Amino acid sequence: MENIIEFKNVYNHFQDNVILKDANFSIERGEIFGILGASGSGKTTLLRNMLMLLPPAQGTIKVLGENIYECSQQQEAYLRSRFGVLFQSGALFGSLTVLENVMFPLREFTDLPKEFCRELALIKINMAGLPVAAADKYPSELSGGMIKRAATARATILDPEILFLDEPTSGLDPESREEFNDLIIQLHESLKLTVVMVSHDVASVEEIANRAAFLGEGKVLVVGRVDEVKNTDHPLIRNYFKAYSHLG
Repeated sequence: MENIIEFKNVYNHFQDNVILKDANFSIERGEIFGILGASGSGKTTLLRNMLMLLPPAQGTIKVLGENIYECSQQQEAYLRSRFGVLFQSGALFGSLTVLENVMFPLREFTDLPKEFCRELALIKINMAGLPVAAADKYPSELSGGMIKRAATARATILDPEILFLDEPTSGLDPESREEFNDLIIQLHESLKLTVVMVSHDVASVEEIANRAAFLGEGKVLVVGRVDEVKNTDHPLIRNYFKAYSHLG
């Protein structure tokens, strides 16, 4: 399988604190990859590394074959256009309707006619499982689940190769969480996406991810199929999954 993301000997520091040391792992094209670990373990730092928002202190990160911290501004802009990102809060613009939010990347990064952008945005809104009537609503008029769906429509509007999900099921009730997981599986299959999912939601990672990395003790403790990660004989990992099984 082709590696679409590669971490080689990556170190992340914050002042004198080592957040993550000697991270080595890869993500294959077309898989759903989960990143697990307790709060403060470095999950968000890894995500920011991949999104070109935080350069590591040491090491190499390749995305889509490019060393992302040795790119020209033009290469960096091109790579960003191949990413879709769903932030934890949804990060919709409160002054724009759902339709305007979803259209926003098209207006920023393309010269497509406005009517074409509108039609494409409506298609993505429908793919995200929102009714047509939601297009004219503002974020303040939406439920938490609808905000996630609208943000997902915006994240996929440019037909990205990689979809990054930051705590995608945070704040959702169990039924909405299941529905959102189903949506990600559908989009993964229909759009041929590689999905990178940073999450505390162990059940969701177990349900939809092919493989996962578990972070702890300032490093990547294990990478493998989710069942392999879950059954790793490490006290930190055992206790983590045990705690979440009690919550479920």
